[in-house]
Amino acid sequence: MYIGFLSKYANKAEKTVDKFFNRITIYTKTDRIQNRLIELMKENLIVVNLWLERKFKNYTFLKKKVRRNLYINAEKIGQEFDNFYQKFDIDASYFKEIFASFNLAYQERFEKEFKCLTAIMAYLYPGKHYKYLDSSNFANLLKNPGDELLQGDCNQIVTLYVYLFSRHCDITNLRIKLPKEHVCLHFAGIDIEATNASWQNYKEYIYIAPITELISVNLLDILDPREETAEIDPKIALKGAQLAYNLSGNRQLVEKNLLVAYHNMALKCEKKGDYKSAIYFAERAKNIDLLKTINYNAAIYFSKLYKFSDAKHFAAKSGSPDLKKAIMAQEAAFYYNNNQVKKARELYRYLGDGEMVKATYQKEYNNIYKTIPTSLRTTADYKKYKSRYYQLLQIARAGGMTEQAGQLEKFLRQI
Repeated sequence: MYIGFLSKYANKAEKTVDKFFNRITIYTKTDRIQNRLIELMKENLIVVNLWLERKFKNYTFLKKKVRRNLYINAEKIGQEFDNFYQKFDIDASYFKEIFASFNLAYQERFEKEFKCLTAIMAYLYPGKHYKYLDSSNFANLLKNPGDELLQGDCNQIVTLYVYLFSRHCDITNLRIKLPKEHVCLHFAGIDIEATNASWQNYKEYIYIAPITELISVNLLDILDPREETAEIDPKIALKGAQLAYNLSGNRQLVEKNLLVAYHNMALKCEKKGDYKSAIYFAERAKNIDLLKTINYNAAIYFSKLYKFSDAKHFAAKSGSPDLKKAIMAQEAAFYYNNNQVKKARELYRYLGDGEMVKATYQKEYNNIYKTIPTSLRTTADYKKYKSRYYQLLQIARAGGMTEQAGQLEKFLRQI
């Protein structure tokens, strides 16, 4: 379907898939994600997986025009397989023999599905339409089938298997099995090794997962070293990690990726001066040192803005007593320089800085003294400001200004 020239999407399906990805958070219920994802995978797994690589791996070559051509190739692959499958025929005794060779019970009710899987294996047999390529990106599988071999690694070729299967059968009952550092298809008790088009029964494996977890596997797969990638926005990376975490049946396996994503998101927010969000993500990352560093930097940031309440709040959480004292000293100096001497005095007292406590009294004394006119000449004139002189006396006594206090006492007795 046509999509606007200025849109980042190659078609409407990409927009639908992206909308789904964007709505996922760590709090989104797994069953809700899986239900919607299986729907999207049934509609067009190629779009789901290719947009996943465009969004979360950010290969620079996956421009909109390139993706449109890849979708055209994918449909050519699909139609070519459909024609192949229409003519494909195999006796049910073949399946019984395969299952018997592994001492597995064959389930006749899945004959249609086994026929489809066998046809896919025959169509994508290595050297015929497919060639294994380690650490490949998905686009390498979406070549024009009439011109060159389709290339991909284990999880990518499994994805193509599922796509071709979805054109004729319900993918809901498909599973993936994860032997160590590998992935294969699993259906009705038997394994399908897509990389060499063979039936298997792997005894050693990590776990068997719903077909939706194939998306999680693809998200966590390493980048194709042969292709250039642009920098991935930490917010996008976090979305990918949250999706993988929600889909994975092995949370311990993917949690590290999620923690890294939270870590990077914390740094991004800190860079923008959004320390509240930065601290939130640092807490999610479970990184105590990062949390202390962000609090430390936040304290300095807010102190430079003279927002001392915020600065002291963050300093208290930074684990640095010296920082808290330094900010209080900066706050005291700010008040002192702006003639808020009582506030400055309170802080200097807390800091144990006796010299500056005296300085605040001296400054307060000078400030009040300046309010008394210099034109006073008569006793009557001075009496009008007697209360000011008493105020100066109290400050002089409190501030240990012995000489000034003595002079004021003598002067006040005279008037």
